[in-house]
Amino acid sequence: QQQQQQQQQQQQQQVQTARAVAPAPRASLSGGSRRASATLASRQEHLNAGNPPSASQSSRLDDSRYTSSRSSNSYQPAPPIRPNSRYDGLEDDELNWRLDSYASLSDYTIVVNRARPGPYAPDFDTSDISAIEFIGANSSSGGGVMPKSDVYYVHKAMIAVGSRRSELLGRRIREAENTSRGGVPDGHSSEVNVHETVMLESAADAMGIVLDFCYYPDRALDINVENAVALVYLGQRYKIRALLEQAEAFVMENLESATAMHFLLDSYLYKLDDVCARAIDVTAANLAETVDFV
Repeated sequence: QQQQQQQQQQQQQQVQTARAVAPAPRASLSGGSRRASATLASRQEHLNAGNPPSASQSSRLDDSRYTSSRSSNSYQPAPPIRPNSRYDGLEDDELNWRLDSYASLSDYTIVVNRARPGPYAPDFDTSDISAIEFIGANSSSGGGVMPKSDVYYVHKAMIAVGSRRSELLGRRIREAENTSRGGVPDGHSSEVNVHETVMLESAADAMGIVLDFCYYPDRALDINVENAVALVYLGQRYKIRALLEQAEAFVMENLESATAMHFLLDSYLYKLDDVCARAIDVTAANLAETVDFV
């Protein structure tokens, strides 16, 4: 019995010694998370109230984060996504001649120089540039005039293919490509890709309407009394059959006493003999009702 008592006393002494040597228990993970959440909530309340958190509160919040979170400094938040942004940097615009040449992948350029009426009007088919009175500003070098030019970045497939195509431009493009393929790779040259011309101002104003007519086969022609004769001329010059038919039909349907003088002057300017003759007949038959255009 004495030996048993001595053994029990030794075991109790060992247990007490082990408890004295053992470290204090660590705070549980959930307890630390609760303290961090409480500190974060306190900080948010200060922000909502317009007061920044104190330095001690910020220090306690920072100390409550995990070591692994502090070491992950390589993480960067994703930048905000801009609305309507595209990988190629372009918008979802329908193909048309008004777009930038880079955006629309234009492969053909039309340059229209404006000129006043003269002996070579309306086609200005002459190599003597000095005989043409261009519309524009005086040259900064002191001599001549810098023509006022309209530049259109278009597409060969839209102006030279289809029922509303320009037969003139289509033929010129194909002939230039066939000629240049022998010496220029892929047929790329200035003759193939650029058409520069001279027009009277009213025809130049109507050029955008002609391009819309070629680009949009389901869209009605934007024609009125002011531009009708110019559209007839452009239809003839560029050999756009559908445009010529619709423009001529509009002129004949609207040729009356109130419009006859306007059609007469424009058709004389563009040397359209058929329209001019019709306008003269209507003007003569209604001479007393003719509006004074002077």
